[in-house]
Amino acid sequence: MALAVSVCDAVKEACVFPSAECRVKVSTRAAMVQLTEELVARSNIPVKYKKGEKVPHYLRRLTHLYFANRNIDCVDDLSACHSLSVVYLYDNRLRKVPRFSFASHLTHLYLQNNQLYRMENLANLHNLTKLYLGGNCISVVEDLNGLKYLQELHIENQHLAPGEKLLFEPRSLQAVAMSLCVVNVSGNRLDNLVDLACLENLNQCITTNNLLHNVKDLVAVLTCWPLLFRLDLVGNPLCQQAKFKDEIITATSKLGLLDGKEIKTITREFLLNWKAQKEARKKAKHCSKCKLATAVPGMHKDISPLTRPKIPGRTIPYRSSYQHPSQIFHNPSYYL
Repeated sequence: MALAVSVCDAVKEACVFPSAECRVKVSTRAAMVQLTEELVARSNIPVKYKKGEKVPHYLRRLTHLYFANRNIDCVDDLSACHSLSVVYLYDNRLRKVPRFSFASHLTHLYLQNNQLYRMENLANLHNLTKLYLGGNCISVVEDLNGLKYLQELHIENQHLAPGEKLLFEPRSLQAVAMSLCVVNVSGNRLDNLVDLACLENLNQCITTNNLLHNVKDLVAVLTCWPLLFRLDLVGNPLCQQAKFKDEIITATSKLGLLDGKEIKTITREFLLNWKAQKEARKKAKHCSKCKLATAVPGMHKDISPLTRPKIPGRTIPYRSSYQHPSQIFHNPSYYL
């Protein structure tokens, strides 16, 4: 009987004073939040209820959803909020991109600093113009085929596996090639930007803290972006090379900001003139070499070979160096 009482007391004590491990598990589970229409309806957001307004009508007129840093790990069906244009869900615990296909007016989607592993449920967001996915675990840029109005794509600092780099699906990039103006791909171990060359209307490219090392390869891509105005390269290996900025400035006519510094017109003109003079000198030197190479062989063909005079009964010994005939006649050793 005493043993039974002690066991009961121990169980009660464990319930009242749980161990540290139990407290961590309970607190973690309790922290998870599911975003539902009910939670949206009773949350303290800037949009207030009108007098006598019912919940369905209130949800229908919401245009902005403010649920950043709320420990949200799942988003339920929010189809009642079909007027949404901006959604803030950054700094949460989402593992999948929520479905917002019901929100035909959605233009801005903020999903950075979650736990997303794939780009999905995006193809039906036809009016989306800005997409923020930085600080997730995405390894492939995809599912952009229906985003014909997308202007900005921010996918910086993905938590990739060791040795991996961010990859780009060609069809997705082709789908947004004419609309995309701003790209942020910093911190994704990229060693080249060839996959982004199809973005003809790119205006800003932020690619800091990557593995870009070949200036010529970069310049080849920059020539595909005639409208590029801003380029950030800080933290790449090529920044250690001498005069890499000169090559970039002379290759881009519209570039105005390089690593946060303004490119002045007089600087570009000076570099272009210097490059033109350098190429002119190189071309002139090459032409002079070509003329010399073609002229010298012709001269040798026109000149008949010199021969020594033959003296009857005598054989003129071979001499490695040429001597004038007059020297031969006055040298007695030739006749001995």
